[in-house]
Amino acid sequence: MPSNSSMEPQLPAPSERRRSDRVSISFPIMVAGIDLNGKRFSEETKTTTVSRYGCCLALRCSLQADQTIRLRRIDTQVTAVGRVVAPMGSLPDGRLYGVEICNPCEGLWGIRFSSSIYEKLLDHTHDGVYFVNRDRKITYWNDGAQGLTGYSAREVVGRSCFENFLGHVDESGRSMCVTGCPLSHVMRDGQPRTAEFYLRHSDGRRVPISVRVLPIRNREGKIVGAVEVFGDATAKIKG
Repeated sequence: MPSNSSMEPQLPAPSERRRSDRVSISFPIMVAGIDLNGKRFSEETKTTTVSRYGCCLALRCSLQADQTIRLRRIDTQVTAVGRVVAPMGSLPDGRLYGVEICNPCEGLWGIRFSSSIYEKLLDHTHDGVYFVNRDRKITYWNDGAQGLTGYSAREVVGRSCFENFLGHVDESGRSMCVTGCPLSHVMRDGQPRTAEFYLRHSDGRRVPISVRVLPIRNREGKIVGAVEVFGDATAKIKG
C-alpha cells in the first residue's frame, strides 16, 4: 500500500471515532487524494449521507482505510480534509466509503446538526420536510414529502423550487413561487413564517397544505438556507 505524500494534508489520529446521526442528502462533492496505485486523483461524486463529522460517498477509484482526502462542495469554495474510515461495500460503478472529518462540518453541508429544531423536524415526522440552499436548490427531501407530493427524493434533490414543479398557489390561484415565496422571505429576514396554500401532486390533483418555514444557519449564525415543513390541510378546509 502506498503511503501518503508529505504534501498531503494530515489529520491527527482520533482516540475514538465520533458518531452522529447521518441524514440521507445528496450533495455534489469534488474529492481529491492519492489512490491505492499511488496516483493522484480528483473525482466528482455525490454524498449518499452526511453527518456533523463526515459523510458517505461513492468513488470509482480505490482507497484504503485511514488515508487522507480533500473534499470541496461543488459550486462553493467550502473545503474540508477528511479521513477514510473504511470501504463500505461495492457499487456498480465503484465503491462506497465512509469519511470522517476532524472538525464539525456543518459549514460544508450548510446544516446546523446541533440545532434542536433540526432534530425535531427530522425525527419520526409524518409531515413533509425539505431543505433549500440560498439559491433555492433542494438539498433534502424526506419520506413525508414524497407521500404528500408523489415525488421521490431522487426526482427532487438538486432541482430549484422556483421551477414551480410543485405548483404552489394561494386560494385565488396566484403563484406563490413568483410573488409570495415564504422560503425567500425567511432567507431574507430570518423570521419564521406560516402559510396555507395548495400544491400540485405528481398525479395532477391539487392538495391543500399548511406550511411552516424556518431559516437554516451555519455555526456563525449566517443564514445559509431554509427548511419548509408542510402537512395536509384537507381536514381544515372541510371543517
